Amino acid sequence: MKMVFSLIAAGMLHLYACCQSADPLMEGKTLPSAFDKFILQGESPYMIFDFFSANCTVCFKKMPEVNNLQRRYVDKVRFILIGREDGKIKQVYEKIKSRLSLNLDAHYDSSVFRYYGIDIVPFYVWVNKSRVITAITGPQEVTEKNIELFLRDIPIDRKMNEATFDFNQPYLLRGNGGDENNFLQRSVLGVWTPGTRTYIPVKVDSQNDSSFQALGVSMEELYKYAFIGKAQWTFWDSLYGKVSTTVITDEPTGERYSYSIVRRSNHGKLLKELIRSDLDKYFGYDVEWKRMKMPCWKLIVDPARCHELMSDKGPAENSGSVTGFRLRNMHIKDLLYWIYAYHQNAAPFIDATGIQGTIDISIEALLTDLEEVRMELARKGLKLIKDEMDMDVLKLSRKKENVAVR
Repeated sequence: MKMVFSLIAAGMLHLYACCQSADPLMEGKTLPSAFDKFILQGESPYMIFDFFSANCTVCFKKMPEVNNLQRRYVDKVRFILIGREDGKIKQVYEKIKSRLSLNLDAHYDSSVFRYYGIDIVPFYVWVNKSRVITAITGPQEVTEKNIELFLRDIPIDRKMNEATFDFNQPYLLRGNGGDENNFLQRSVLGVWTPGTRTYIPVKVDSQNDSSFQALGVSMEELYKYAFIGKAQWTFWDSLYGKVSTTVITDEPTGERYSYSIVRRSNHGKLLKELIRSDLDKYFGYDVEWKRMKMPCWKLIVDPARCHELMSDKGPAENSGSVTGFRLRNMHIKDLLYWIYAYHQNAAPFIDATGIQGTIDISIEALLTDLEEVRMELARKGLKLIKDEMDMDVLKLSRKKENVAVR
């Protein structure tokens, strides 16, 4: 299953998804034969179809200008008005025609509006002498300059109209419906494809509260970004050993995703809140915090040998490599960090020795081999044992109620 959805708030045009055509009007395609009924015999080879409706104020305001252009180019291009038939459109147009002294070819129909998904008017379809649709525009582009270009088979100037809209393409993508930067908020969630780049940021940056993106992350990691602000936390993080990096869900997807969100204004909302909203709309999970027993590695000390570890308070030393390390006048946490550094995906390493001061210790072991490390620690009077401890855990389940956010 491969899906991508976009959540865009910009408030310029409304897209009616229910009106998609099996054979949509598209630039570069031949004008469908369904339009033959609007074309008179001997019609000018260049045509501009002008779609309007009875309640479209912009349509009627544009008509005097269209009328003047028709008069100027009477033998070169033909404007053909097509009104959406609703039982009153002809009466409305006749009144406007009389009042504004219009001399335009008008037709009334509902099927072409419905079949070709024409819901935003005015809507102009430019057709050249080869019956090819060369442009689909709004009213701003219907100008004398563009008609001159049209008649010379030169692409018209679209800079005047940022709101040209193709119903078959996403809004504001590649300028569809306006400048692609003219959005207030945009977010995209897609399925990550193996072999493409991954990007797993440390956290949702509170210093950059206008954008966030991650590529090739799990659904669980997305929820951690949304509810905790980060997908992973390291040994020195205040969450380590207190909040589990495991997210519990009864329906793990196993899928990996890519996600991006950008906004122009925060309106008082944190970026994490917007990410939560997106995840809720797509995945539909209720999220709650649970206090649970979770696995960990606890480091304990043999009380009879504790004195052997205590530092002589000489110069501090913290050195080593993958084959071992030497600590002098350092803390137990520095020892645990050496182990964590080579086992970052393991359960948390917790200090349960009770040692308050500094220690001196030398470990000779292949640090990537946890069992070898444990045996070496045991020789020094330390034991690294599997255990459990209470942690806060993020749990996903099918819809209940929202949760307080950490």
